[in-house]
Amino acid sequence: MTIQVNGHDIATAVEVASWTASMLAMLIMGLIVYLMVRPSRRARRQRRSDEDAVQMEEMLRLMERMESRLEVLERAIGDGRDEEQLLQTGARAPVTGRTQ
Repeated sequence: MTIQVNGHDIATAVEVASWTASMLAMLIMGLIVYLMVRPSRRARRQRRSDEDAVQMEEMLRLMERMESRLEVLERAIGDGRDEEQLLQTGARAPVTGRTQ
């Protein structure tokens, strides 16, 4: 059994090996860079708890604002007017005191 190898076959094998090695090297370098720049678990956990605290604070502020608006709306509606009179539309609508 004889094996014949010419220069073209060797060049093709070297080319395939170099492509494979360069792709593998890029993947390894990308993994190394990712591991170097990502924050530690402790920092991620701390940042998440800080973000949760900020979100909770914003939510409480929003709820307080909504409650104050609801109080204003209740005072505006609850000044002795009848609900049916407030819901009337058209020519028979109650006069609100506003001028156009």
